[in-house]
Amino acid sequence: VVHSCLSLPPIVAVIGFAPLLPSEPRRDPRNCQQELRVRESVGTLNLVLTRSAHLEEEVGVVCYTEADVARVGDFRVRPKNHSSLVTFAPRQTEAHCPVVVLDDELNESTEKFVVWLGAVVGPARVNATSSPLCVFLTPDSQDFPEVFFANTSLMVRESMTEEVRVTLHLKRRPADPNPSKLTIGVLSMPGDSALAGRDYRPFSGSCGEKTECVEFSDNEMAAQLELVLLPDTEQEGPRSLHVHIREGINARIGSPDTVKITILDASEPAIVEFEGLHFQFEETQGGVTLSLLRRGNLDTTIVVNCVLKSHTASEEDFIMLGRPQMVEFQPGRNTSACHVFILDDDIWEREESFSVRLTSSDQNVVISHTHSNATVVITDLEDGELFFSSPNP
Repeated sequence: VVHSCLSLPPIVAVIGFAPLLPSEPRRDPRNCQQELRVRESVGTLNLVLTRSAHLEEEVGVVCYTEADVARVGDFRVRPKNHSSLVTFAPRQTEAHCPVVVLDDELNESTEKFVVWLGAVVGPARVNATSSPLCVFLTPDSQDFPEVFFANTSLMVRESMTEEVRVTLHLKRRPADPNPSKLTIGVLSMPGDSALAGRDYRPFSGSCGEKTECVEFSDNEMAAQLELVLLPDTEQEGPRSLHVHIREGINARIGSPDTVKITILDASEPAIVEFEGLHFQFEETQGGVTLSLLRRGNLDTTIVVNCVLKSHTASEEDFIMLGRPQMVEFQPGRNTSACHVFILDDDIWEREESFSVRLTSSDQNVVISHTHSNATVVITDLEDGELFFSSPNP
């Protein structure tokens, strides 16, 4: 009779991480048995460990962490020694391995660290199919740079004849090494009456229908967007629209996130002209004035230029202060003048002439087509010719 004795393996507890239900495809299946995605602001992760099989004795396992893409400053390290021991009491099937995630103020891309089950205490072994567990820290939206408009409201005046470009300024704080992208659109608000296509040009649609993209480059703290007002000759009263930051990539929308734009009717232009087309002065008069008239809009300060051109008179015959001379009309004032000082010399010249032309770069001014040039004639009576006459025989 032959008796055979078979050596049976000892019964030990099997310890592992509790299975996680994957919400997304695994990012690193070669190096991670399981994956967990959490926000940087989660605080403490209580990772669940389970024990199966041998439940009668107290057992333990070292649950420790290792940095991967994440820095050590992104989580509190659990060292690979018995200070990181997690203990199961007899008949206890579940225990926790607490891992503290540190929330900093840095805007970082997704980070990763690894949690391992290492040395065991007591009759136990690690379930190799559950360890290591990889923890991915997704960016905290509070760490994104804040983006906002520089103004809450703008008031702009349209033009009767040309487009008006309105620059909207955006800011980003703090500076960030990563680019940010914003989607800007028009927000419908009660009382808004400005119409796309009539009062302003619709946004290009570069970020979706009726929207515009605005991008901040690396470390850039300012950007701008242009809204184009269309020419309009109708008097409709003030109209408004609201431009709004709809969403941002690598950006946290701050305040103000909306700017109100009020469109005012184009002003009636001021028309400026010479009171007359011909002026005549004697050489002995010294300082003289060429009268100017303003009609139309009298509500604003405007500036015109008097530009002198010699004809038969030379620069030795007159002086004009400023070349060209700037003439200002204050609000409500409808008259002004160009000033010329005539020089009296000892040379008899009978008549000399020069002309003065009106110009202006002021967008609120129109120079009269019929009265934009004046001719000035200087007469010289005092220095007239001396004639001798013979006595009658």
